[in-house]
Amino acid sequence: MEVKCPKCQTVYHLEDSHIAPEGVNVQCTTCHNIFRVLPPQSDVSRAQTGWHLKKPDGTIINFAHLGELQKLILEYKANLEDMISKDGQTYKRLADMPEFGPLFMKRSQQKPQQEGAAVVDKKAEIPQPSTPPVQAVVTPISVPEEDIDIYGRPRKRGKAGIFIAVGVGVILIAIILAFIFKDRIFGARLTEQEMADLRAAEEEIQKTDYVSLENAYNLLEKYNRDVKEPVKLEILATLTHSLLLRGELLKLENSVVERRIREILKVDKFSEVAKKLNEGFNERQRLIQDLSNQTMTLLKKLDSMYGTRTLGKYMALEYIRIQAVFDKGSAAKGFEILNELKKEKDFKYASRLKFIEGDLLLKTDEAKAEEGLKLISEYIAQEQTQILPHLMLVRYFVSKGNYEKALSEVDSVLNINPASSVAKSLKEHIEDMHNISKTGQIQAPQAQREEPQKEEEKKGGDLKSEEKTPPKEEAKKEEGKKEEKETGQKAQEAKEKREERVATPKGEKMVAAEPKWGGNYAQLIKQGRQFAAKGQIDKAVEVLTRASELEPTLAEPFLIMGNMYIDAGKNDLAVSAFSRAIKLKGNKCDAYMGLG
Repeated sequence: MEVKCPKCQTVYHLEDSHIAPEGVNVQCTTCHNIFRVLPPQSDVSRAQTGWHLKKPDGTIINFAHLGELQKLILEYKANLEDMISKDGQTYKRLADMPEFGPLFMKRSQQKPQQEGAAVVDKKAEIPQPSTPPVQAVVTPISVPEEDIDIYGRPRKRGKAGIFIAVGVGVILIAIILAFIFKDRIFGARLTEQEMADLRAAEEEIQKTDYVSLENAYNLLEKYNRDVKEPVKLEILATLTHSLLLRGELLKLENSVVERRIREILKVDKFSEVAKKLNEGFNERQRLIQDLSNQTMTLLKKLDSMYGTRTLGKYMALEYIRIQAVFDKGSAAKGFEILNELKKEKDFKYASRLKFIEGDLLLKTDEAKAEEGLKLISEYIAQEQTQILPHLMLVRYFVSKGNYEKALSEVDSVLNINPASSVAKSLKEHIEDMHNISKTGQIQAPQAQREEPQKEEEKKGGDLKSEEKTPPKEEAKKEEGKKEEKETGQKAQEAKEKREERVATPKGEKMVAAEPKWGGNYAQLIKQGRQFAAKGQIDKAVEVLTRASELEPTLAEPFLIMGNMYIDAGKNDLAVSAFSRAIKLKGNKCDAYMGLG
């Protein structure tokens, strides 16, 4: 039957055998429009009529579909003079139907299969249509029927099957790789012992004190030493966190101590209290350096193994938060990670992000300090047992000289953990600074304040013992004092001998008091100290100047020169040396003490 596209009005021939009783969907090859074609007759009438081929002599050949007509043409049983009809009433010459032209052309190129086959005029082989041409027979697009061409043959399949097979293969490979590296991707499961140690370590970290943080590290450090199995994410993160917080507490105390030393030196530049505080400051600085090296090793390991995991990003954020007070340029990266973690669902430390954001603002943006204080206060109200937020407020208020608020935050820490050694130490330092700011007087350390009382108690005890001491015991006492005196003299002599030599690292020999000038920075510093101790100022200055040329960013050569000039009574030169030391890297407390 003839079918017309309702969109572009193109006419097609479609076999009735391809049309189901309920109709069939077909696609126009011109405009690609898909439309539905319904059968013109019932299945019974269509089977009775079919197609009819009428010969010039009146003979009629019946066939079911156009595929049979193709066979008749190629077998020379149908020619251009023959006529075709669907209903048996209206016939049309094959010569007037150009869609059959290619079949006749193909037949003309082949030899006749039978002798006596009718010879067709070559001019007649090319049909000249007397009516407007009708489009070639097209293939109906059946949905969901199988695609077939006009001759009833199934169409060739495309390459979709290949793409599907490749896709399935890729998925299978991904599943296999995920199974092999599941521990790396999803994280290995913790054993019962690991879970118990991890919970115990987290409880110690919660106390936020030197001893508790060290205990947390010792609980988990054994898993980091195992070379056979990689350390698991939760353990490695908690281990790193304990070191980060220990370093932060030491830096906090040193920042308060440094400020206290400066306040004391304003009142008394020769204060013994400041000297003792400086010794403690130097000891903590060495410990901070050791912890920093350990922490960086763990952070690199965490980043290489779990850098893309949420917990790995959180540890990187904690490191940036702590370092932000020294390196404000890294704060931008910290806020970037913070925003990423805020989007994570079911994140273990989600509530803590508010405190981290507030602390970053306090350390890096003075204009947003009020916002930072508000965020930290909200977190404290939400998590009332957390100690670290109070300590960060202590650092901020001390830096602003607001000692009353700083003491209030220290008291809050002691209310949570009365045994906190950090809080007790900070309280002593801040109380002294508060006292200096009010009265201008230095408060002696607590140990020194308790000494007079202990001395009185000791004297009272000695008097009572003397009353009861027999003469023999008095003689023994005298002998003991004599031995102590001799021991003291020997110790002093040994000390003087040690000062005549320069200490060297383990495994090296002791060098002479006057080594040749030159060598590396460490050797020059040793030589400079030696000359300074002997009072050989010119030689010391020459050696130390050479050392400062090798390491121009370090303050140590100028600190040695400053102390040497003070001993020699050359205060102007000492001030110049200490002023240069303040601008360089190193222990600035000694320089401030030297300047007074």
